[in-house]
Amino acid sequence: MSTSQILHRCSVAAKYQLPYDILHQDEAASADTSGCKGKPFNISLWPSESAGEGAIGTGGDWGQRVEVNNMLNAMNKEHMRVILHEIGHGFGPPEMYVAENKPADCPASVMGWSMTLTDADGWLLRSVLENIKSRYNL
Repeated sequence: MSTSQILHRCSVAAKYQLPYDILHQDEAASADTSGCKGKPFNISLWPSESAGEGAIGTGGDWGQRVEVNNMLNAMNKEHMRVILHEIGHGFGPPEMYVAENKPADCPASVMGWSMTLTDADGWLLRSVLENIKSRYNL
C-alpha cells in the first residue's frame, strides 16, 4: 500500500489518526526516543543564513532551521507560517502540501499551505502524541 493510500485511509476515515511511522516516514529510527533516560528533549528552532538549498525553512525531529531574515521579519507579524510549519515537523507531520502525503479532501493545515494553525494541525499533533505518550508515563 502506498503512503498516500495509507494517509487517505487513516486520515480521512479517522480524523487524522495517522500511524506514527507514517508521520515520521524515513526518520522513524531517529525519532524513536523510547530509550532516552530522563525527560524528553525540547523542540529547537534556530535562525540560519541558509536553511537549505532553495528553502526558507527545514525541519524534522532533530530540530528546525528558518532562514534568519524570514524569521526576523515574521516575529512581529500575526502570521508566522514558516516558523509554525517548521516547528510542526519537530512533532512528526510530513509535508502536507506534497500531493502524495495529502488526500484530496484533506482540510487546510499549516503543514500544507495554510497561513495559520487549523483543526487539521491539531488532529495531526494529537495522533503523534497518542502514539508516543506510553513511552513517557503520560
